Amino acid sequence: MNTKTIEKNWTELKGKIKSKWGKFNDEEVESIKGDLTLLAGKIQKVYGIAKDHADRQYDEFKKSVHALIGENAGAETPKASPAIASVTILPKPNPIVTPQVAKVAEPAAMKDSKVG
Repeated sequence: MNTKTIEKNWTELKGKIKSKWGKFNDEEVESIKGDLTLLAGKIQKVYGIAKDHADRQYDEFKKSVHALIGENAGAETPKASPAIASVTILPKPNPIVTPQVAKVAEPAAMKDSKVG
């Protein structure tokens, strides 16, 4: 991130931070003025959410204010390995097919021999 660009646009960035995370007080927002990478930790602490969720919110915010914070703003912060490395999607099973019973025509000799 470009520190000079952040300082130049700090008033606008501060407004965007406060509108997105309304629980932050002025002191908390001002404490990250010199280093926006502290924002994810503040989000985690103030909102009581998991680190990976806070990192995701921070990354989305960086992307949304790319022009205000300078080059490489879209680069993501490193994340912890996910608990599930991969998921295998299995094909849908075929529906149960009911066997059809074919009617067989009775031979003429059997028709004549019926008692009835």
